[in-house]
Amino acid sequence: MDADKIKAAFLEKFRQVAGERLTRLAEQLEGLRKAPGEAGLATDLARELHTLKGESRMMGFGEAGRLLHALEDAFKHHRDEGFKELASLDELYQETLDAVDAIILKGAEPAVAGLVSRLHAHVQGGSAIPAAAPAAAPAAAPAAAPAQAPSAPAQAPSAATQAPAAPAPGAASPAPRSDAARIQSAFLEKFRQVAGERLGRLSDQFGRLVSSPGDEELATELARELHTLKGESRMMGFGEVGGLLHAVEDALKAHRKQGLKELKALEELFQESIDASSAAIMRGAAAGPADLLGRLLAHTESRGGTSTLPATAGTSPARPTTGAPAAPPAPAAPGGYKLSNVVRVNAKNLDRLSDLVGDLFSSFLRVNELSRVMEGVWNEARGTLLGRKDAPAELSAEQAQELLRNLGTLRRQYQERTSAMASVLDQLLDQVSEIRLLPVADLFGLYRAAARDIARQLGRRVTVRLEGESTPVDRSILDAMGDILLHLVRNAIDHGIESPEERAAAGKPASGTLVMRARTVNDRIQIDVEDDGHGIDPLRVRQIAQARGLITRMAAEKMTEQEAIELIFLPGFTTAVSTSDISGRGVGMDVVRTKVQDLGGVVRVDSRTGRGTCFTLELPTSIAIARVLLFRAAEQTFAILSTFVQRVDRISVEALIETPAGQAMVEGGRTVLAVDAAELLRLERKAPLPVRLPVVVVEHSGRSLALLVDELLGERELTIKPFSPFLSGIRTVSGAASLEDGTLILVLHAGELASAGTRLRKGTFQAVKAAERKVHRVLLVEDSLITRELERSVLASFGLQVDEAGDGLDAWERMSAGEYDLVISDVEMPRMDGLEFTRRLKADQRYSHIPVIMVTTLGSDQDRRRGLEAGADGYVVKSEFGSQTFIDLVRRFLP
Repeated sequence: MDADKIKAAFLEKFRQVAGERLTRLAEQLEGLRKAPGEAGLATDLARELHTLKGESRMMGFGEAGRLLHALEDAFKHHRDEGFKELASLDELYQETLDAVDAIILKGAEPAVAGLVSRLHAHVQGGSAIPAAAPAAAPAAAPAAAPAQAPSAPAQAPSAATQAPAAPAPGAASPAPRSDAARIQSAFLEKFRQVAGERLGRLSDQFGRLVSSPGDEELATELARELHTLKGESRMMGFGEVGGLLHAVEDALKAHRKQGLKELKALEELFQESIDASSAAIMRGAAAGPADLLGRLLAHTESRGGTSTLPATAGTSPARPTTGAPAAPPAPAAPGGYKLSNVVRVNAKNLDRLSDLVGDLFSSFLRVNELSRVMEGVWNEARGTLLGRKDAPAELSAEQAQELLRNLGTLRRQYQERTSAMASVLDQLLDQVSEIRLLPVADLFGLYRAAARDIARQLGRRVTVRLEGESTPVDRSILDAMGDILLHLVRNAIDHGIESPEERAAAGKPASGTLVMRARTVNDRIQIDVEDDGHGIDPLRVRQIAQARGLITRMAAEKMTEQEAIELIFLPGFTTAVSTSDISGRGVGMDVVRTKVQDLGGVVRVDSRTGRGTCFTLELPTSIAIARVLLFRAAEQTFAILSTFVQRVDRISVEALIETPAGQAMVEGGRTVLAVDAAELLRLERKAPLPVRLPVVVVEHSGRSLALLVDELLGERELTIKPFSPFLSGIRTVSGAASLEDGTLILVLHAGELASAGTRLRKGTFQAVKAAERKVHRVLLVEDSLITRELERSVLASFGLQVDEAGDGLDAWERMSAGEYDLVISDVEMPRMDGLEFTRRLKADQRYSHIPVIMVTTLGSDQDRRRGLEAGADGYVVKSEFGSQTFIDLVRRFLP
């Protein structure tokens, strides 16, 4: 069972526990208000609050975690003040718990940003801000401080956009939404889709205008797009975004008056504004840093322009929250980058599809009518030959010819009708495939913003250039490529593009360039992710691979530079010395290569030291219809993607050689293990293998295997259907397909076949005893019972033996009871926290060699530094627990 399934299984249990925690939190505050000096009660409340915050984030309820974090800060403030004015927190406390209840237990989407702001203000001002009281309008900002954004009274949200208050626990369910609310929700979804396209065009247009400042037509097009999106944003209730885009509009006008000579000076502010607008519209985040609007106004004034920003532009009206409540998304890429579930379809394509469906139905009716005619002819022939008492002993020549004529007519009509039906079906398949095609810009646009976010976090500057955005790609490929591209973008900025100071010293522009390029080559899609950073140093890669035991010294010395660079694809290779949110988290490029190969593609790397690196992904146009090789084993037919088939051949039994690992064959000057496919798939062979052995050599992720089969059946294109989640645990099988005669066959997974073949040979010829197999033992330290149970289940699913401890002190006592290969610990716990436990562990010679991974909700750079300084070998936020990132990190540290 993978991590996602485990989370789903625990979701219902989490909701039950969360409801109990919310009740206790309300009771604990009531008790503390009556007895403010009760230190034990205050500690219990703080722990309950912190635990629920961590559990919420881990289960994907990020907004609930955000609210509880702000409430935790408010409670700490009152605790530091000796609970002198705790009653002033009552209203905000209950309102926050109600909102958390609505998010977790009812799937609602209450307005969170305003509540968080009031909690923060409570900490700063010491008293709660009434929910209905508008903020007073401060005096206009003085002219001497142009960077300060003007403020104005908060606007009340319109009736169409204001979210209904979450019902109190136990209250009746709210009435169904009005027609107006449903219409608003439909418009909001459509607006978000259109706005995403507009934001992508704005980035492209601005980039082209920087390169061609004299293109007045392009400048006009950019200004028109900006103005349109500004108006649409305000109309849909995103007033904060409208104000931001208005300020960008003013800045652009100031540059146009100067002939767009120094437009590059606006580039960083422009892109930051586009990213902030995207975050606000698509994900409901705040519209950028608080000072962004002020910096735009200051920039406009520095160019001799004036702001026409309305007095209310800086306000923050409630963001639209209408629409059916959605289940909380599983934590994924930063900011939740993902393709929209809604796809716009050209009206002509939709009309054509409808016409084809109509033609297909008409063809079906004609074939159905033909079946009735066939039934009549059959009955007539049967009656003539067998059924009638007065039937002649022999058919006359005329009767025989009449019967043949009827059968011939029927045969011709059947062929014509089925041929017409097949033609319509072919057109229908082509049309559906065309509708599924999306421009790769839909994916590129998501990661352009991600690249700039990552660059800002690392203190670097990057210009993102997109090429070939109109290249059409099947939706299935775009969906599957999301994590792959994000990983490459992260690596390009973190490991490739240098800091502005380093680039200046190397004679490069301060801003690095990241290019994402797409093109169609024959029937394949090629995507490049290229940077102009310092490139990959072959010597350093060789040294790291040798130090990690991935290659021998002799092998390292014989490698060419390109062979050394490709060592980055080895499992376990990483240049990271510590973990981070960006990259270097124990996840190597082998993950990228494996995922690309699973899609039936290949990945290549080209790097020049000091000049940059380019990763090229070559992928099929679709993963639904694929070219496969068919073969038979133990009287059953199987398929394998042709992409992974290196060679097919027939060899004699004498060509097989015995090696310490088992039977093998020589292929291209190397030795490849040879395995009977029936034995590998655990099928009972009823007949011996033929004398001339048909062999299929498969290769996946650098591993090769020769499959000995009964018969080769050739290649063809098939529609592959993935297994349902209930069957996804069959590791060597990736899906199923149907042959022309209706026979259902299994499609084998090349990577799992290669791994299983290696394991089989090792088990057969090396006689590895079960008692000698190492079962890794892990100590899990976590004070939250539900979080500990979830984490234990995930770790146990990896085949690990898990012992549990409720806090650091309990864990320390358990250390003497057994030998552990790895410790996974929370940070904030009662009695002894994770930091103190880790320091004690690393200071003791008996345990200092044991790796420690911290899994916590505390994800700031400061928190990470504290963890690493305490001696932690890895640091993971709870939202990443169970992800591939975490899995690979655990594998890295296990002996």
